[in-house]
Amino acid sequence: MPLRLHSRQSDFPERFDAFLGDKREGAVDVSQQVAEILAQVKSRGDDAVLDYTRRFDRVDFTVADLRLPGAALDQAMGEVPGDQIRALEHAHERITAYHARQLPVDDRFTDANGIERGTATAAASRSITVREDISLNEREKTWFRIVDRLLADFNSEMEANLRQHLAPWLR
Repeated sequence: MPLRLHSRQSDFPERFDAFLGDKREGAVDVSQQVAEILAQVKSRGDDAVLDYTRRFDRVDFTVADLRLPGAALDQAMGEVPGDQIRALEHAHERITAYHARQLPVDDRFTDANGIERGTATAAASRSITVREDISLNEREKTWFRIVDRLLADFNSEMEANLRQHLAPWLR
């Protein structure tokens, strides 16, 4: 039987609290279901995406339907007024410059007790351009390769910083 609540009812707060506290027999663990879906997409790629699209959205797509051709992207970009594109590019430059100033800087000093202190930072970045027609599974694999290389770059930077700043204490 559906429960009807209305925020203007005098007992709404109590009834709503009771509703939130009730255990519903049909309750499912959403987190578990999401984890299962993500695991399927990770292992089966586009086939899993298409299966879930059929199941949840009741739409029968193919892999080709998931891809947006470059010509369609070019056409869409052609429809965006130039002043809006320039505004977005300007915003990108400003945001990038702002966040670049937030990056930590290396610091080295001797405190009042004669102990040398400091901080060292390491930064690494990676980017890659991919074809617009690659599948979701291919994008996931590309993402993994980027993260793997990024972590390798970061580790190299950290090792270099450790050698530079801790050389007197390393053997």
